[in-house]
Parts: sequence; structure tokens; C-alpha cells
Amino acid sequence: MQQQGALHPWRGVAPTLRRADIAFGNLECAISYRGAPVPKEFNFRGRPRDLAAVVRFAGLDVLNLANNHVGDFGMSALLDTVRAVRGADARPVGAGATLASAREPQVVTRLGRKVAFVGFSDIGPASFFAGPGSPGTSSATFPAIAAAVRAARRRADVVVATFHWGVERATSENARQRAFARAALDAGATAVIGAHPHVLQPIRRPGEQRRRLVAYSLGNFVWSAGSALTARRPRSGYGSGAVRGVRPEASKARRTRSVKPPDSPPPAISTVSPARSASDSEVRVASGWPAGRWTTAGSSRTSSSSRPAGTAAGAQNTTARSRRPQSGAAIAA
Repeated sequence: MQQQGALHPWRGVAPTLRRADIAFGNLECAISYRGAPVPKEFNFRGRPRDLAAVVRFAGLDVLNLANNHVGDFGMSALLDTVRAVRGADARPVGAGATLASAREPQVVTRLGRKVAFVGFSDIGPASFFAGPGSPGTSSATFPAIAAAVRAARRRADVVVATFHWGVERATSENARQRAFARAALDAGATAVIGAHPHVLQPIRRPGEQRRRLVAYSLGNFVWSAGSALTARRPRSGYGSGAVRGVRPEASKARRTRSVKPPDSPPPAISTVSPARSASDSEVRVASGWPAGRWTTAGSSRTSSSSRPAGTAAGAQNTTARSRRPQSGAAIAA
């Protein structure tokens, strides 16, 4: 990306993402020039101008910040990240100046339906978690999940709960993930989207709630790493994102059918899970997930969407609202 620019990993997938009515991602680094690395094994940051360019180019709407890297350069940089996401015309979820703001639902309206997002992190360091009067991320606890999802449900027709959870490189969810997912669904969430393991985990529809969906981990999308468990040869159109000689990875989320509520078709939600930035020029946006690890889930966008045209492929609107997703786990919840 240092040679070809921040948009390089996105050129093959941006048209698909722009066709979604709502594109969601997990931004897993700080977007700031301020702060110093906190004591931990890995610290990642990106540049505000790169984030703005990728959000605009890929058509991202909502970015989760409830993760274990948004605070890598301290709370001032975390707050800069919240502001940078807003400045890029996207909605930050899962982090804020106080615990209340970190848990505040972010609501997007598409096709006459309101879709609310709430974010939670179950991954330390604990110093990243917000307090009543201090900035940080929204920590995952059962009471917090129930309260935030219920509050979101009162404001929206559809609720998406996103989690940073699980064990890195584990290919199946654990009991704690299942319990958190159940708490979110019981409180009224329509979809649960997870990140952090770096590999794909099952995408399930609970037996008694077939109109709900849980994607435990969407894995990596474009991600500089050296683990054979997460590495995959980049496919044509999925640009490699190698930075400073680190091997890139790209993985594609599995395809699922849309999940539709009983009344009218809601917006399609395209999820992207990016990872952490390996240098100042690398930005991660969603699950994973704007250069960096991303897990992508594409779907169709309807002509009623107001997404601006991208700089490379132009407007990608379509009137086929019920069109099946082109890649990943498209959620029409």
C-alpha cells in the first residue's frame, strides 16, 4: 500500500460493497497522529486521510470500534478515531468519550427501515474499556448487552450487535461467544456479527429463531500476517496489502441467503471486518471490519440508496433488491 496507495486492497471489492444498502466494518486500529504506544505486544494506527478515502471509495456506513486496538495509542487517539470516523461520513459504534456514548446505538435508515448497530468488546486490555466518565470501548457483559440491544430495539426496526470476542485462530465458536450471542438475540437483536479470531467461524441461524443470524467470525480479508492458519493466496481482484515486507492475507466470508423479517424486505447489510494496521499508512476498517485485515460480506444495493459513486468504478446501484449476495454473509435482516 505504501507503493500503490491506501485504496489498492479495495479496488476489486469496492463495487460489491457499494451495492449494499448498508456496509459495516470493524476498524481495528487508532486513526490519529497523537499519543504514544501503550504497553502491549502490537500497536497499530492509521492516517485520517486514508480512512476518509477508503470509506468514500468502498462506501462504508458503520464502523465498529469496540476492539482491542482502537486504544493502542491512548485515549486521546481513541477519541481522535471516533472523530475521524464521523469526519469520514460514517457512524462509529462501540467506543466514545464515556461508557454511555460507547454503548449508544448508531441508527441508519434505508428503504424506510431503521437499522441500529451496537458494539461490544470482550478482548482486553481492560484499560481500553470506557467508564461512566472516561473514554474507551464498550465492554461485553450480559447486563450491558441486554440493556443496549433493548434500547436499540426501541429506536429501530432491525438491530445488529457486533462483538470482538473468541480465541484467535479458533475455527469454531466457544461457549462464551454462544452465550453472548444468545443474550443479544434474546434482547431483540436480528443479527450478531463477530470478529477477532482472524479465521472463519460458523455462520448459524438459531434453530428456534430462523429469521435471525449469528456470524461468529468473518475472518480476515486483507491482512498482513505470517500465520499459515490465516494465510490464503490472494484471489484476482483482491489486492494484497503487504506493508514493510509482511506477508498479506486475504480470505472471503462464506455465502449465505438473506434473512428477511415478516413484513417488507429491509436493507441489505454488507459486513467488512478489517484488522489492525501494520504501519502509519495502513488502516483497518471492519470485522474485520481502511487498508488492513477485512472480512467482507457483499450484497446488492437498491436504487433508493444515496451512496455516492466511487472514484474507480462509478455508481453501482441496482434495482434488484432481492438479489443474492455476491460474496460473504450478506444480511438482509
